[in-house]
Amino acid sequence: DEQIKLIKEYGESYLCPRGVDGKKIANYTEQEFRSTIKPRLDNAGIKFSSIGSPIGKIGLYDDEAYESQLTKLKELVKICKDMDCKYIRMFSFRVKASGNYDEYFPEVVKKLRGFLKVVEGTDVILLHENEKRIYGDTPERCLQLYKEINHPQFKLAFDASNFIQCGVNAPNAYE
Repeated sequence: DEQIKLIKEYGESYLCPRGVDGKKIANYTEQEFRSTIKPRLDNAGIKFSSIGSPIGKIGLYDDEAYESQLTKLKELVKICKDMDCKYIRMFSFRVKASGNYDEYFPEVVKKLRGFLKVVEGTDVILLHENEKRIYGDTPERCLQLYKEINHPQFKLAFDASNFIQCGVNAPNAYE
């Protein structure tokens, strides 16, 4: 309700939720979202520009968490449909910075393609967001993923401050 109030005060009508009512957006089922959250948003005329999910913010080799996130992503796709939203922001898995990124790469790609299978046949696009302590923390690795995956439903989101936190010059990363 506070987010809705502030959005309306600023004359805006779009929100990119990460959490709603103290709960991560990815922890809602579509049915729960539709019955408790959507009516308030509709009443206020608020739409989603994208969903700021935690999808991919798990350890690369944590298969149990990965399976759980596949289920959550299915619900987020339904929420996108309910909100006439096309974009879900997501990440490319936590890895050890001291590890071998060449060894991580095939597993990262395999699991990202698993996420893509969830959105195929919908109009939802996964936006990979760069962030520290994940595989895609540098512009080079983000571009490497983008080129390797080469899928119309996989795009890149640019977060300048996350690049800065990784010691990357943000304007150079943008270029």
